[in-house]
Amino acid sequence: MNKVFLSIVSLSLIFSLGCSCFPMVEREELVDLCEREDYVKKHPECRFGENILSGEIVRGMEGNEVMASWGLPNVYLLSKNGPNEYWVYYVHNEDSRSILIYTLTFNDKNNLADWDIDIKRFNGGSYVYSPGNQEIPVSDSKASDRR
Repeated sequence: MNKVFLSIVSLSLIFSLGCSCFPMVEREELVDLCEREDYVKKHPECRFGENILSGEIVRGMEGNEVMASWGLPNVYLLSKNGPNEYWVYYVHNEDSRSILIYTLTFNDKNNLADWDIDIKRFNGGSYVYSPGNQEIPVSDSKASDRR
């Protein structure tokens, strides 16, 4: 009876730990392999070289290592309440008609502390933004203020 109870408790612990762990690596193919290889060759001391070659980001990476792996972010934000920086990457997935939005958080030492992933799905219609085709109306009072 004791063995059965211990095995049930052990299995529940293993499953609960396996499901509650946060992913340690996130992977996207945002930068060409040649560019990632060049960075690793120029920085042989980089402890995240294998991750960069695979297009992965890992907690603890410095900002330049994240850029070597994923490139420049689409949006760069500074926190008003602290020393954190936030980098936002938009990754378009045409097959599923969705956009992944990665928000990377950097601490005050410029190390990747965490990330959040949001997904936006689109049903029908077009979701391509073309700033060249958009005109922003300007009211007369604002136009006269700029003169």
